[in-house]
Amino acid sequence: RDTLDGYRQALKFIPFNANTPKVMALFEKMRKNKTILDATLWVYNRQGRPANELQHASKVTGLAHQAGVMIGAGTDGLNHDNGYVSNIHEELALLTQAGLSPLEALKAATIHNAIGLGQENSIGTVEQGKVANLVVLGADPLVDIANTRSVETVIKRGKPHVGYSSTWFNPQKK
Repeated sequence: RDTLDGYRQALKFIPFNANTPKVMALFEKMRKNKTILDATLWVYNRQGRPANELQHASKVTGLAHQAGVMIGAGTDGLNHDNGYVSNIHEELALLTQAGLSPLEALKAATIHNAIGLGQENSIGTVEQGKVANLVVLGADPLVDIANTRSVETVIKRGKPHVGYSSTWFNPQKK
């Protein structure tokens, strides 16, 4: 643990931009190796975390994306701090703030994560022969990524599930 904390402290003093040769080389290796950067930006947006952590993580994510590194949407859990709001919606919004388009953020949460799991042949896109895991939305997330909260129906492994609604994903509607 002490080694990890020391490493994190040392990282704060490394100049990190797209023109740094070591950063460029790292992103190039990641791109060539099809390494997925699991951004998990929402964890840096928690109360009590220094604001510069989210800024740094967003910058790294944006630079990696610009360099062609595949980005995955990380959630590290199914529930938000308040116990009932899925954090994937916050992660998608933060990915767009880091420079991904809404479509690229949705790909990060679907096909890129399926590739990361080695399951791209069975999940991650809606295609014949794949497991049907999807949500039906009431508004277009390509217009506004916040529209991922307009959940009408959740389909998991081909079966509709009740009990999920826009209010479950968007506490402002309660």
